[in-house]
Amino acid sequence: PSTTSKIPEPGVGRTSLSTYQIDEEFENEIRNATEFDGTLLQRIRLYKNVSIDQLSEATKIGRHYLMAVETNDYKSLPAAVFVRGFVVQIARILGLDDQKVASSYMKLFRSGGGK
Repeated sequence: PSTTSKIPEPGVGRTSLSTYQIDEEFENEIRNATEFDGTLLQRIRLYKNVSIDQLSEATKIGRHYLMAVETNDYKSLPAAVFVRGFVVQIARILGLDDQKVASSYMKLFRSGGGK
């Protein structure tokens, strides 16, 4: 039998790809966020110790698209239906409310000149 327990130690958070030290202040910022742009998604990804390569591997989304999402480079992204799917997958991996994140990001995507 495995000796690793599934009960996280206090102060440690988990995603399907990583473990990380919980920062209550940032956790509150995430909980209270109403606007999820690429910059915030990148901060959350880095905070949760998920590399762009791990995210690309887990979601099968190309690194260039992930980086375009994180830099709000809407012109480099494909059609909105694909971008929404990307953002939903990213949010799920990062343990975020995928619908809240996707609708927020898509508003920015459309107003930012995305396809």
